[in-house]
Amino acid sequence: MGEGEDGGEWRGLPPPESSSAKGEEEFGGEDFAFFSQRVPSLMFRLGVRNDARGIVHGVHSSRFDLDEDALPIGTEALAQVTMDYVQKGG
Repeated sequence: MGEGEDGGEWRGLPPPESSSAKGEEEFGGEDFAFFSQRVPSLMFRLGVRNDARGIVHGVHSSRFDLDEDALPIGTEALAQVTMDYVQKGG
């Protein structure tokens, strides 16, 4: 477990230093940024790459695959963020 910026616990989330995309700029959220100006929004990315298993191709490749072991992590993270938002009266 780690601690969020607001001091709350983050359960089931990997530490930031484990991110393979740490420090890389991407522009995948242009439309998201536009909509989030009008409604409360959250975007996060779930890393599904696994070099050890040969799961290395991007989403726009015909050879794309994902490490399904990441799916429970993403599910738990989204559920926790949703519960935190609802409990705080969001």
